[in-house]
Amino acid sequence: MKFLHEIIKYPNAELPYDNGYWLIVQGEPVVGNTVRVENYNGGFHDHVVTENDVIVESDWQTVERAFYASETWRDCGWIDKEGVFYGCGYMDHAVCLYAIAGLDTLAAEQAGYIKIYRDPTLAKYMPECAKDDEFVYYIDPQHIMTKAQKDTLLERGFKVNEY
Repeated sequence: MKFLHEIIKYPNAELPYDNGYWLIVQGEPVVGNTVRVENYNGGFHDHVVTENDVIVESDWQTVERAFYASETWRDCGWIDKEGVFYGCGYMDHAVCLYAIAGLDTLAAEQAGYIKIYRDPTLAKYMPECAKDDEFVYYIDPQHIMTKAQKDTLLERGFKVNEY
């Protein structure tokens, strides 16, 4: 399968907009050509291929993992046991997790993933695992945080409680 990593440059924008990965369902992905693309949820549109777009030969899960791993600017997300951060929107934890690992939230927590989410109230009462008095992390109490996970949390500005 061929995928288009769509990068849109709006005329008055400072930075290009990363519109994620789309499966090419019709057309040849050559600069200047129009292709029909669709996403994992069934959304579709026509897109004129530009020099900013990246074409990859892959499968859905590999593409989705790459997309979420590139979302490092996000504040919410998951950290796997190897310390890789997968960023997602405030309400997108379940979608992100299913895309990167095929797991639901409970299974991921039981497998040792760390969830980072926004909860200002909890951050206030648990400052030992908070960032900016707004974001907190959670790891299942049955698991010991790996060094890679700890390093990732520290890099992202979190306080890490030493048990």
